[in-house]
Amino acid sequence: MGFQFYWFWGCGLGKFTLIVSCVFYVFFYFAALARMCDIVLRDNFNIFVVSLVVTYLTYLSWTALASQPGETCNPFHLSGVNTFM
Repeated sequence: MGFQFYWFWGCGLGKFTLIVSCVFYVFFYFAALARMCDIVLRDNFNIFVVSLVVTYLTYLSWTALASQPGETCNPFHLSGVNTFM
């Protein structure tokens, strides 16, 4: 996430995507930790599940931001490594 903030903070779509992702991360971790305090939102919601979801959401936000065709929003637009990864 740190690299995403560094590279993609320059445009509106990047800011929106990163802020929404971080809000979801905080909510998911809060929900998992609330379960440990006997506030149950779902029975199968734990830290392991949250870690997998956050990893996948980070991947999705990276691919969304790396697919932008504009040079101002995506400094890696013409990079072959970006396409390969």
